[in-house]
Amino acid sequence: MSTAVKTAVESSREQARDNWNAVIASTVGWTLDSFDYFIVVMVLTEIAAEFHRTNAEVALTVTLTLAFRPIGAFLFGLLADRYGRR
Repeated sequence: MSTAVKTAVESSREQARDNWNAVIASTVGWTLDSFDYFIVVMVLTEIAAEFHRTNAEVALTVTLTLAFRPIGAFLFGLLADRYGRR
């Protein structure tokens, strides 16, 4: 009987380790996915100066890009479901 309890505990530990690995992997994936936007925000002033725009104009562009990403993902997801590979 102690073997069954030990196996359940080991199974629980393995599950917990797998959960943490999933959290770490998703955090790294999200960080790499959004890295390009972080870079733009960090050098926003230099980009604005290079293109002769104000910081507010460049910030608005970045904001609109981030705001419309979910809308585009939704619409193109529907199109992909309807007309995608068959």
